[in-house]
Amino acid sequence: MVPGRRPRPDSAMNKQKPQPVRIYMLGQFAVERGGEVIPSTAWKRRRPVELLAMIALSAGRIRHREEVIDRLWPDKDLEAGANNLYRAVHDLRRIVGEETVTFDRGVVGLASDAFVDVEAFEQAVASGDPASLEEAVGLYRGELLSDDPYASDLVVRRESLRQRFVDAGLQLAQHHRESDTTKQISMLRRVLEVDPTIQHAHRSLMQALVASGRRSDALRQFRECVKALREHLDAEPSPETLDLHAKIKATPDEPAPAPRDDSAAWNQLARRMLGTDEPAPLRGRSEALDHVRTLAEKRRGVLLIIGEAGVGKTRLAVETSRFASQAGSRLLAGAGYDFEGTAPYTPFVDAWSDYLRRNDLSLQGSPFATFEPTQGASAQEDRLRLFQTVERSLAELAAGQSACLLLEDVHLADESSLQLVHHLARTATHLPLLLVLTMREEEIRVGQPLHRLISGLGRERLASRVELRRLERTETRELISDLLDTEPNEAMLDEVYRLSEGNPFYTEELVRAMREGGGETVALPGDVLATVRHRVSRLGRGVERLLLSAAVVGQHFDFELVCRAAGIEVEQALEALELGIENRLIAEEDHQYRFRHALTREALYGGLTHARRVYLHRAVADALEKAVDQDTHAENLAFHHQAAGQIDRALPFLLAAAKRAMSRLGYGEAVGFFEQALELMDALGQDPGAERLEALLALGSMRVALGDLDDALRDLRTAAELESSDGWRPSVMQRAGALRLCALALIEAGDLEHAESTLEEALALLTKEATPDSEPAEMGNVLYLFAQLRWHQNRHDEAYDYAEQCLAQAEKLDEAVAIARGYEMLALACHSLGEWRKGTEFEERRQGVSNGALDVAGAFDAHL
Repeated sequence: MVPGRRPRPDSAMNKQKPQPVRIYMLGQFAVERGGEVIPSTAWKRRRPVELLAMIALSAGRIRHREEVIDRLWPDKDLEAGANNLYRAVHDLRRIVGEETVTFDRGVVGLASDAFVDVEAFEQAVASGDPASLEEAVGLYRGELLSDDPYASDLVVRRESLRQRFVDAGLQLAQHHRESDTTKQISMLRRVLEVDPTIQHAHRSLMQALVASGRRSDALRQFRECVKALREHLDAEPSPETLDLHAKIKATPDEPAPAPRDDSAAWNQLARRMLGTDEPAPLRGRSEALDHVRTLAEKRRGVLLIIGEAGVGKTRLAVETSRFASQAGSRLLAGAGYDFEGTAPYTPFVDAWSDYLRRNDLSLQGSPFATFEPTQGASAQEDRLRLFQTVERSLAELAAGQSACLLLEDVHLADESSLQLVHHLARTATHLPLLLVLTMREEEIRVGQPLHRLISGLGRERLASRVELRRLERTETRELISDLLDTEPNEAMLDEVYRLSEGNPFYTEELVRAMREGGGETVALPGDVLATVRHRVSRLGRGVERLLLSAAVVGQHFDFELVCRAAGIEVEQALEALELGIENRLIAEEDHQYRFRHALTREALYGGLTHARRVYLHRAVADALEKAVDQDTHAENLAFHHQAAGQIDRALPFLLAAAKRAMSRLGYGEAVGFFEQALELMDALGQDPGAERLEALLALGSMRVALGDLDDALRDLRTAAELESSDGWRPSVMQRAGALRLCALALIEAGDLEHAESTLEEALALLTKEATPDSEPAEMGNVLYLFAQLRWHQNRHDEAYDYAEQCLAQAEKLDEAVAIARGYEMLALACHSLGEWRKGTEFEERRQGVSNGALDVAGAFDAHL
């Protein structure tokens, strides 16, 4: 036996002296036998679980036959119930061991040496000393049998245990009050998670936060108290709570707080990113660990973790977040998702959504959920405003200390996200923010957005890099030892190292395949990804079907969706899912599931035949249409329909995805979707019509916003000249609008001569359309742009004249935004003519119309 290591469950020592069974019921039900958790697949029937829980919760750990039958089979007579009981006892003893459960003379019993967490919890609470109370609160991992919430016979016991935990927690918080404020705060938060209506716990927490220099957190806690009382009790805070809140508000700002160590947040992050909060040691990374620890302790900066797939980037990133948490940073983590379209800001939206869910906060707290473009503002202005909103949100989350934002798989991120990363990297020079980014080195291609980001960060000296290499042979031996809990023999080490070439993920997969194959010399496929597929196939057809469908959905997937797409019965799918989790292929996170490693999904997806891939994408698309809000999942639906060859069904979703990207300021992503949509229209032989016109106009406007002026002119001219085979053409208003956007692109390109002729063309169209009683609404937009053009040409008198016409047109239509723009241009022209007083009057009128929504100073910047 290796010194310092826990004996393996199948060692000779364990066979001679079996370890007692350990039964956990506080939180989700689990049983350990021989030091290993009995897999959920062993509990094929519900009755053995119910029987074990029943006797484990009984006084004396025994139940008489009649009691059990009456509880579990109330509709059976004694003889039929007894037959069911014998079967349940037989199944239970087979699962947990014959020595654990006895059945003698009509009495079912549980071995005296079996550990029961409920019993241990109650004994620890009864002892009452601080050490016992610590043990008790550690044992309370949630409500009694929380995976069976509707068991009416458990209601009283659940409430009793919950109250005992609350009492123990409050006693422990009081004990820590003088000695360890951090522990006191942590304990009070746990109590309030269980019962958020305890006002004196809220008050104690507010006082503790103030004592630790966190006045803003104390005020925030008061708001949480108010919210909880209203939601749960329809009540308001007591006078005592209100008085404390008033005193805290009246106190001066707190001094700089001591660093916090939020280990609970790190545990959650680790479980999400790695599938466990007790990851194995990092082998062969001592130099990298020293580097990231130093950066994390500074609590600001940008860290790029670069390496090939499977080399351990995420593991190092999670370790960096541990150091950051210990240094007092608030943790957020998000990921770039493959196979989910290119929705803008996906990894950031993921990070905020996860943080808000973990902290039981409204998802409306995300800056991406609440941000709305300003009417009349430019794309660049809106984007900057969004980026500044994200900055403020991070500062609020940091709560006066610092924030650590981990973004995994940045090579999959959309271009808008990369631009936000660059902005935040600059912000991190003065904001206490640590950005940790992981990316595959093989995905960094010259000229692509990711390469431009890395180059920009390098030029500005905003980021440090860690480039992970493969493990050496000695380090691979250490990793195998961790996986097996024993030293590998030389033959096994040679074979694994030959095939994995030091890649940690490949090493783990090969070792697991050997172990599951029953020995250390089992034949393995030469291709390591084929080994992954081999491992999955050995688990049975049900597991393979479920995981192949999941691989088509993406790295993250919803169980019910995948179950429908795979065409598997729910019970069979659940068993398959549990096997996937048990064999460390799948991890569960917040009611969703994901592949533990991207390479696992890639191996499965890459092994599909073309026909199977098309079929599964079609099945996923059909399941998605029935299961989700189609507007918010348009990117996914478009992708899967396209991959399934159903381009007619993909088209409307591409257009919806493009509009959604525009609304979220993801202009580059919107361009991509519109381009795909136009390609599908061509492939479908679609005659020009309103749908193509709308796409071309939107595409052109997005290109103008992005500065892609040549392509913008092409798209907009095409829109203005559209004509179908049956004689359909865009309306005069639509053609004039397209020409106006062309002129705008030409102005931005500095081609004022062609801009003027294009505007004249638009104005001629609109003049021809106008009547004495009505003028086209587009007329005001063209006049406004003419005023801008004359201003650019330093013909300020003419700019003033056009601005007056623009204002008159806007006032006829009573459009507030257009009126404000008219005043804006009049003010701009007056200032350029030296008529400052008159310009100021127009500016005051503009502010009166727009409530200050448009800023003339911003207009100067835009036009200069």
